[in-house]
Amino acid sequence: MLPSVVAGLVCGGFYLNVHRQAAAMSPEKLPLSAPPLGPEKRLLVLAPHCDDETLGVGGLIAEASASKTPVTVAFLTNGDGFRVAAVRTLHKPVISPADFVKFAEIRQREALAAQRELGVPEARVVFLGYPDRGLLPMWEANWRDDTPFRSPFTGVSRSPYARCQTREALYSGETLVRDLAKLISRSQPTDLYVTHPADDHPDHSATASFAQAALDQVIRGGAAWAKKTKVHYYIVHRGDWPLPQGHHPDQPLLPPPGMAALDTHWERVPLTAAARDAKNKALSHYTSQLALTSRFLMSFVRTNELFGSLALHTDVRDAAGDNLARYANPAADITRISVHRDGTALKLRVRLVSDPSSSVRYALKLRSEAYGGEPERSTLTEVPLKAASDGVLEGTVPLDKLAPSGENIEKIWVAAETFWHSPLTLDRTGYRVLHVE
Repeated sequence: MLPSVVAGLVCGGFYLNVHRQAAAMSPEKLPLSAPPLGPEKRLLVLAPHCDDETLGVGGLIAEASASKTPVTVAFLTNGDGFRVAAVRTLHKPVISPADFVKFAEIRQREALAAQRELGVPEARVVFLGYPDRGLLPMWEANWRDDTPFRSPFTGVSRSPYARCQTREALYSGETLVRDLAKLISRSQPTDLYVTHPADDHPDHSATASFAQAALDQVIRGGAAWAKKTKVHYYIVHRGDWPLPQGHHPDQPLLPPPGMAALDTHWERVPLTAAARDAKNKALSHYTSQLALTSRFLMSFVRTNELFGSLALHTDVRDAAGDNLARYANPAADITRISVHRDGTALKLRVRLVSDPSSSVRYALKLRSEAYGGEPERSTLTEVPLKAASDGVLEGTVPLDKLAPSGENIEKIWVAAETFWHSPLTLDRTGYRVLHVE
């Protein structure tokens, strides 16, 4: 009886806290932004799965199409790992690898129909064919071409899809960066829209990292125009958000509670009635998703869409208490990561809501990009952490471990993650590029 009462109190406290934060926000506190539209603009929208583009950017895509602004929409995965939706869509209780491929092709057709509603011609819709639930592993563990990721759903380590930018694309981080760089070079966007690194879904947060890495590669290749490309972040999954859930087309879309005052500069882009109608119609084509998550999906049809920008900082800020698991486990709730150079080493610090706990596992990971040697190297390093003071963990990594051959370290990507002793993730910051002082 007592555990049930405690659990009920925790849940009640969480929802009261989240809704109080949401009520404290108002649209007037967010600056209005005129969308970057016109024939001189070129928009590239990157979506981790088929439907994310409509949820986050659908209204803007519709308005861009109406104003003759060229828009390219690219899907990194086909969402081929949604087992429950595949079972329901294919009417089969047991799904084989071939069935997952068939389900993904259904999702591709849904995406093409949605883009027609938004005014994007099929020639400007790109499917990259990478594995659902595989993007973060490709960023961390399966970066190199000689260690590709194998999808637990389709059972393959190369794209099996006929409709794909690169036929039989290898499931590795290196290949995806090259594929995205090819797409960016071809579309030459003035404005790039991609999911936010703080998005709770691992595919979404990894998409932000891959997009930045690919844009950097294009810039290093000498494309002067790419230095002017503006990156806009949209968010789909973050705690108990959007609020309120459900179809509320006359209400504004505001940032997730806790993220409004961090290091993302949010702007709201108002949508015309025609754009909202087009977004609503586009979503209606995602029948495989609406059958299971319609209340959540329809929460994104609002009076505006929300986009953020991120500056290069020396620390990462993360929202606290915006998820029930994090709220109930403050020792696992990350609020900040900072890094600075100390002689020949990097010093890193992770701040939590409360003191570290022995029941929580902590991971701090660095991806360093080094240039000047052959070939260019991108290396992942896990930094051991130890309790340093109240609510703080610290770690140190020698610089020569990140660049043992003496290359120049151009970028440091940093992310932290907390788990129970089981593999269940409680908090994850997503990788962010930090300036090292």
